[in-house]
Amino acid sequence: MTSSSNRHSLDDRVRVAMTLAAVVVTVTLPPWWSYGVVAAVLATILAVSDVSIRQYLKRYASVMPLVLFIGALVPFSVPGEPILVVWERAGWVVTDAGLTRWALVTTRAFLALGWLVHMSCSLSPERIISALHGLRVPRTLVTITWLTYRYLWVLLDETRRLIGAWKARRIVSHQRDNLRILIGIAGVLFMRAIERAERVHIAMQE
Repeated sequence: MTSSSNRHSLDDRVRVAMTLAAVVVTVTLPPWWSYGVVAAVLATILAVSDVSIRQYLKRYASVMPLVLFIGALVPFSVPGEPILVVWERAGWVVTDAGLTRWALVTTRAFLALGWLVHMSCSLSPERIISALHGLRVPRTLVTITWLTYRYLWVLLDETRRLIGAWKARRIVSHQRDNLRILIGIAGVLFMRAIERAERVHIAMQE
């Protein structure tokens, strides 16, 4: 019984280590042809693994808005030739270099997310945390990883509620108005995230 448990623990450690290595390789590869290779390898692993494609796509789609939200400001943050002026006074100008950087960051994030979602579909959060302990990852980092995982789902639920409430109340309006409201939602979400993080920090100190 003990040897079987150790073997499963070893398998989990190997899977987690390989996933983390795949993420690191993905985000450090040069653009662009290498990303097609990574996507092909990931698709092959999905095809031969016992992970349900429906479950994988459902879980992937549930966290995709968060990736898009995180990268939403990238097109405005890099100087370059202006392509689209959203709000000139506030400096909301999409540049060619910003758009290229956004495409690069988003592609890497989606591919890295693909590896992590595959791991989450094949291993439970408890097994992943146990594997991280087995890999001698510092305890503080493991705790932060666990809290981040739990908090991301809380943040995702909060995003869904805010967008759902906005969609239920909105009327036909201009695209610029919609963008302004979405930016406001992002600001509210950011403030709530900071408030929750502060409460968690205070609770951990007590």
